[in-house]
Amino acid sequence: NVYRDGIWVGVSSSTGELRVPVAPGEKHAFLFVRSGVAPHQETITGGEGLDQKTVLMPQTLSRLKLESEPSGARVLVDDEDVGMTPLETDVLMGFHRVKVEAAGPEWRAYDKVLEFKALEENYTGGRRIVLQKDLLGQSDALLQKGNVDGAIALLAQAQPGHPDYSAAHHRLAGLYLDEKKDPTRAIAEYQKVLDLPENRDLVNKRFAVTFLNLGRAYVQLGTPEGYQKAIDQLLIARNNKRFFPQRQYDEATHDTLYFLALASHKLYYARGGEGLLQETSTRWKEYFDFFPGSLQNDPEVKQARSGAEHYYEEVKRKLKEVE
Repeated sequence: NVYRDGIWVGVSSSTGELRVPVAPGEKHAFLFVRSGVAPHQETITGGEGLDQKTVLMPQTLSRLKLESEPSGARVLVDDEDVGMTPLETDVLMGFHRVKVEAAGPEWRAYDKVLEFKALEENYTGGRRIVLQKDLLGQSDALLQKGNVDGAIALLAQAQPGHPDYSAAHHRLAGLYLDEKKDPTRAIAEYQKVLDLPENRDLVNKRFAVTFLNLGRAYVQLGTPEGYQKAIDQLLIARNNKRFFPQRQYDEATHDTLYFLALASHKLYYARGGEGLLQETSTRWKEYFDFFPGSLQNDPEVKQARSGAEHYYEEVKRKLKEVE
């Protein structure tokens, strides 16, 4: 950033160039400011015609000391390979993108923008960069081989603080629910995801679909209490379906409406009540009103709608009896 007599006049290009109008013979105080480098001021007198001045700013170097776990990882600063850990190297003060990549596909790369502003930046000992296992990538490989148990054991290793903690436990819950048919364990894993405030409060909107999946798990418990809890979770999912992943939107919305109506239907049979019967009818109607073209040839959706038609007709007969 360049300032002339205290007024900002622009930013120099990637090659360090900037054109500023200055009348011949006039003196101006120019201030040059760059993050991580001490501001530099210089008085410049305008020349005749197109005059070029070269200004050299002080370039302060920071001594970067870096260790990683595991050791022997490659370090890149602004995409330039600077060596393997442990290492010491000089880096120009300021903001830099630092990547630390361990050998082998099982490790996640460390990739962050760091600011170097001291003569020495020490990332050793207790401040060393600890790389995390790529649990999602490894579980993908296991699932492609049909090793569901291996994927479950791997995903269960994700501890709070791991960058893939939420995604790993969401996937783990899905394996318990759909592969192991164990809704109790699935509920426990989905709950771990929603126990994090940023997920429950829908700050991290990609986990809005977790409310749908938790509702599905409660339905599979097959108890009145489970149906009521399913309704509670599925209502949250329905009210926030705009946050469903775009590629899953139609399918997730269909499942939300289907399981919400199904849970209401099952709860009505368990507890009765005209109010619940009316709610069930409304929810089946909402379900049948949603049938996007993308799902019309889906065999699982066709099967679900076929069964739902019998439920809906049954509810309609019950309503006539009440009238």
